Amino acid sequence: VANHGESALSEASRHGHVDLVRLLLERGAWAANSLADPLMGPDQLESPLTAAAGWGHLEVLRLLLEARAEVNHVHEDGATALREAATYGHVLATQLLLEAGAEANAAEPGRRDPPLVAASGYGHLEVVRLLLAARAEVGRSVGGSALAQAARFGHLDVVRELVWAGA
Repeated sequence: VANHGESALSEASRHGHVDLVRLLLERGAWAANSLADPLMGPDQLESPLTAAAGWGHLEVLRLLLEARAEVNHVHEDGATALREAATYGHVLATQLLLEAGAEANAAEPGRRDPPLVAASGYGHLEVVRLLLAARAEVGRSVGGSALAQAARFGHLDVVRELVWAGA
């Protein structure tokens, strides 16, 4: 366990250290959901999958998914791996997670906006397109709809895409 509550697997995943992730998994690190790992304390911040998704580390994501990481795990703060990838505009990570079965609308109700709202607010057009193709609901949100978020921050192409999708 790292000194601020993160597991070694989460830290290696966040920083894209493929060989370290592979070694830790081979030695029994829990990929499925390290938050359930009995060696982890209650202050564990994020799973390895979410850590890798937020930085777009594709090879790490593949390793974790092969090791049965829970693709739809919702963290205590409402975050999901897909939401992190979408928020930071990682197109290939978003695509990989969707192909692995990530739920396009997964979010903790009342805690975090779903991936489509996050991607729209940051203007990530290609991610928005992927999420819409995966049947993300255009009206779901905590802090405003995907359309409202895109309009608020002036993302014309995203607004157009959302309107065409029925927002």
